[in-house]
Amino acid sequence: MSETVFKETVLELKNLNVGYVSKKPILENINLEIEKGEIVAFVGPSGAGKTTLIKTIASIIPQISGEICILGECCADCLPSGNIGYIPQRLGLVNNKTVIENVIFGKFHKMNFLDVFLSNPNEKIIKEAMDILESLEMKEKANEQVKFLSGGERKRVAVARTLLQKPKIILADEFLGELDDETSISVGFKMFNYVKKNGSSIIFIDHNPARAMGVSDKIFKVCEKKVVKLDKKEQNVEVAR
Repeated sequence: MSETVFKETVLELKNLNVGYVSKKPILENINLEIEKGEIVAFVGPSGAGKTTLIKTIASIIPQISGEICILGECCADCLPSGNIGYIPQRLGLVNNKTVIENVIFGKFHKMNFLDVFLSNPNEKIIKEAMDILESLEMKEKANEQVKFLSGGERKRVAVARTLLQKPKIILADEFLGELDDETSISVGFKMFNYVKKNGSSIIFIDHNPARAMGVSDKIFKVCEKKVVKLDKKEQNVEVAR
């Protein structure tokens, strides 16, 4: 007799409309569920609303209508601290601060830089940050200012900052974009391994359907005001385009 597998829903969108003007939603009537440990990709053409949707889930942009439920809690602005890790397309790093400072700042994202370092982060947090940087091959750059890093290195810093927060849900906007194949595999492996190891979930935007198909448990296409889950046949069609 097979065992019953109980799935835990960490994110649910119910009849969600998103956009910047209430009378003109960019995306309409979104209904989807993300379960614990899932890797989920949003694909679709530029300008379709993928970033707007990610920002709405992250509570950066208020939804027009509908519900966003995080870990079973449904409301407009009740995201429990530490449960959401967000990697914006522009990364949100502070250029004149060092790599290690940027990474540790993610642990105390509600404080400013001065307050963080006046609070004297303990050795455990610093070691955790350095271990993550080492796994991303960035340990030797720990004391270098971010403004001197390459684009790929900056993305690894943003990933490290998010992983140090130990979020339950990671929202990543093009975090593998503009990376060469070797670097995207390395950065992606670290992020996706964290998700599976810690029972977290990740939603990431990717303009490369083949890459998304290779790593994702679910793929949703964002297009023409809709968010539609793709089956395997539809995924293959997207890759072939």
